Amino acid sequence: MALATFATVVIPGLIFVGAFSVSVPAFIWGPLYQIGFVGYWFWGNLYQPKGIPTISTTILTPAGGYMSLGFFGTSIFPVAKSNAFQGIESMLLLIALALLVILVVSKLQQWRQAKM
Repeated sequence: MALATFATVVIPGLIFVGAFSVSVPAFIWGPLYQIGFVGYWFWGNLYQPKGIPTISTTILTPAGGYMSLGFFGTSIFPVAKSNAFQGIESMLLLIALALLVILVVSKLQQWRQAKM
């Protein structure tokens, strides 16, 4: 059960965050990205919406709330309701966006290298 939980709740978020953490510092100063990442993590995953727009209650949140609630019936993250279909949507969206970011940044870096 722990392995299934890890594979469905944690890994998609890690892939998503990892893709951005590898890609974005190629374009902005590293410490600036680190500060922005900490702010994003709290705003995008742990903030309970109270007037400020956030992705923490959408299927785009990498914390895994939709997968956790949809597949296992419980979540510690601010998700009102979820089913298995929304959990699958969230998982696929996170992985697809991560792959897209890696592909785009890879092509952009190849273009920059060829230009030099």
